[in-house]
Amino acid sequence: MIKDIKMIATDLDGTLLQTRGVITEKTRNAIEKAIASGIQFVPISGRPYNSLPDALFDIKGIEYCSTSNGAVAQKFETGDRIYSVLLPARSARAIVRCLGNYYRDGEIAYEAFIDGVPYAAAEYVMDPSRFGVPDTVIEYIKRERLPVPYIIDFIYENAEKLDSIAIILKNPALQGMIWRHLEREVPDIYVTAAVDYRVEMSAKDTGKDIALKKIADELNIGLENVLVFGDGENDAPMLKCAGWGVAVENATDNCKAAADEVIGRYDSEAVADYILSVL
Repeated sequence: MIKDIKMIATDLDGTLLQTRGVITEKTRNAIEKAIASGIQFVPISGRPYNSLPDALFDIKGIEYCSTSNGAVAQKFETGDRIYSVLLPARSARAIVRCLGNYYRDGEIAYEAFIDGVPYAAAEYVMDPSRFGVPDTVIEYIKRERLPVPYIIDFIYENAEKLDSIAIILKNPALQGMIWRHLEREVPDIYVTAAVDYRVEMSAKDTGKDIALKKIADELNIGLENVLVFGDGENDAPMLKCAGWGVAVENATDNCKAAADEVIGRYDSEAVADYILSVL
């Protein structure tokens, strides 16, 4: 365990937040105590900026965050970007072509992220359960995704502006096959996932580890002084590069393998307990 913690960086869904994106009183208290002790608290999420939990913005003293799986690092309160890498337009179009059969067969739905705002097809936003979205996140999708009539047209028309693209899988068993297919056919993208019913794509030189390094550099903090929490495949790189990486019990096998320590499940408030124990 690192002795001099100067930054705590954490994934949100499945790690810090409870089911349905709730921040508990204990978690809020842990974050506020960390900030009061002089530690930088940095949310690092696959979510776009506009979908970060409102309750986080009620906590004073959070200066930076990263969104869209590390494609963006920004000032927390204003959303001003200190670093961002857009998905190349040619890659966005190649993704759509590569996944055309899956889309036509109704096996996937698209989400597109522009300047921190998430967009999706109107039929998907209206009834996410039809497309394989679990009950626990249906209200989140309905609330946060902006509907567009034709998502493929939207992606093509806005290909120069995309932070990232995600697909939702009606059948999670397809994840590995689609992931490998994308990496083979569109080699200039970064492919990752937070959960088994999604695949997320951004520019090649992105990732939560890269955003973590950018923010640490901005704050003049060495990675050896950074404590990181995560649960997904997309969290494993930043757990590896931090001074101390902690995976929650519900994490993927790869995420646990990348961690220095494994603690309790996210829904037991394990991250809050851990933060309080090291202050």
